[in-house]
Amino acid sequence: MINDVAFFSERGPREVNQDAIYASARESRGIFVVADGMGGHADGEIASSAIVNGIRNWWDSNDFAKGDAGIEAVARQCGSLLNNINQEVFTCFSEKGLVGGSTLVVLIIWDDEYVILSAGDSRIYQVREKSLEQLTTDDVWENLPEVKYEMGNERVVADARFGRLTEALGSEERLKISRCGGMLARRETFLLCSDGVYKYCPHEKLESVLCRGKSLRSADRMKEMIRKCAEKSGVDDNYSAIVCKVKRP
Repeated sequence: MINDVAFFSERGPREVNQDAIYASARESRGIFVVADGMGGHADGEIASSAIVNGIRNWWDSNDFAKGDAGIEAVARQCGSLLNNINQEVFTCFSEKGLVGGSTLVVLIIWDDEYVILSAGDSRIYQVREKSLEQLTTDDVWENLPEVKYEMGNERVVADARFGRLTEALGSEERLKISRCGGMLARRETFLLCSDGVYKYCPHEKLESVLCRGKSLRSADRMKEMIRKCAEKSGVDDNYSAIVCKVKRP
């Protein structure tokens, strides 16, 4: 049972909010999305909005909450949809002579399982046994195999390419989507967020918010603590998060 969900998406000091989020849940099934338009590129909000609007329309037009489709079929449909959106966004930017795109993380909860689809450096975390684990891997230059194994850490951090995205929806004609998933524990808490959250709320702070006394804190309380953490740390970007708590019988 998806029993508690809360979220926010803030513009911060930027003129435009290039983040977009979506959350829909009914009983034991739901979908949650965070998309972050690429900063420094043209019309990033177009790409992030295309992701959220496309998934919302697809999810709402299919009665997944009552249907008998399995999670594998739903995840494949979602992946195909994201590839179609990628083509549309890439074509839109190309015709304008622009470069743009958006990161994305999608969490599908389906009865006693979950699947995650991702591209870029937005993240999904999971709370289990009072510890916080990052489930997604950032698609950034320093995580490329040839960089990790051929360059020392000091050289990597000092390189101008450090933090550069290697994957994003709409930036290339073909989209590579990463996927992971598993079985749900009896109690789960998931956090989806854009980099405007985790760059200003380090792992230890997020862990203290999501893990300590988690049985007493509501999702709304958790998201407010995360929001305040980012604000107190001087966030200078858009910042968005979804907190989802699951409790199985």
